[in-house]
Amino acid sequence: MLKLRRYLPDVLWGLGTAIALSVVVWFVVSSQGFRDCEQHQGQYPTAQNTYDKSAAILVSDPSVVSIWLSCSGGFANENGAAITALATIALVLSTILLWRVTKVSAQAGRDSVDIARRALTELERPFLAFKVSQTGVEVDSLGVVAPKGNLISFFENIGRTPAILIEHCDHVLVVPRGEFPQPIDPDNPQLGETRRTVFPIGVAIGPQLHYSLEENMIPKPMTDPLWYGFADNSKTRANLFVYGFLRYGDIFGGHYLMGYCAIFVITANRFIPIGGPEYNYFRKEQ
Repeated sequence: MLKLRRYLPDVLWGLGTAIALSVVVWFVVSSQGFRDCEQHQGQYPTAQNTYDKSAAILVSDPSVVSIWLSCSGGFANENGAAITALATIALVLSTILLWRVTKVSAQAGRDSVDIARRALTELERPFLAFKVSQTGVEVDSLGVVAPKGNLISFFENIGRTPAILIEHCDHVLVVPRGEFPQPIDPDNPQLGETRRTVFPIGVAIGPQLHYSLEENMIPKPMTDPLWYGFADNSKTRANLFVYGFLRYGDIFGGHYLMGYCAIFVITANRFIPIGGPEYNYFRKEQ
């Protein structure tokens, strides 16, 4: 189907040209002047007899071709003004068609370049993944949670080009059981307990490298009023979340926004991704 659409204009142009030539030939040989010329030459009584002859006669008898050429020349001489007008119209139409074809070809070339550029950008741009390598808490045999050092998370660049860091916001927060924390608005982050970092120019994550973030969990029992609701092993145990967003760019001038959210699972003793599109998202901003 694609090939048919590609060659359809050429087929229609060829068909139209053939029809136009056929009409011209029919118009010439059917004219009274051409028929009178034929009869004057004494080759055939009428133009209709000419149609009845096979191609072999034309080849074996060159005089037929000579008569046709002579009579066609006479026709052209008698109708020079009309032929000139028709040729001018045909030239105008062919010029318009040529302009149209050139315009379509140029647009196709621009589209091809744009597609190739976008494909190259999409293939070569950085891809970041959020992971937690150290939870910063420990769970004892009774299921009680206590802070232990730093919560260490990182962004790993699994793409082919560097990720240029622009802005990062995150929050480590305990919320009641069955609830989710308030999402962070990337365009208007409410700072409070939210950490916000605006990176200076030149901070980047190279391909197959990572950028680490640390949060000291030792003060959490004193700074988070719901901490003990999470630490104690109870049926109404609260949940510990780490969530936020990262804004970064690429070497092609693109800007991206990545959101993430993870919850600490007691039984697995690790953070796992959780939440809907208001927490986990990827958007191209520019």
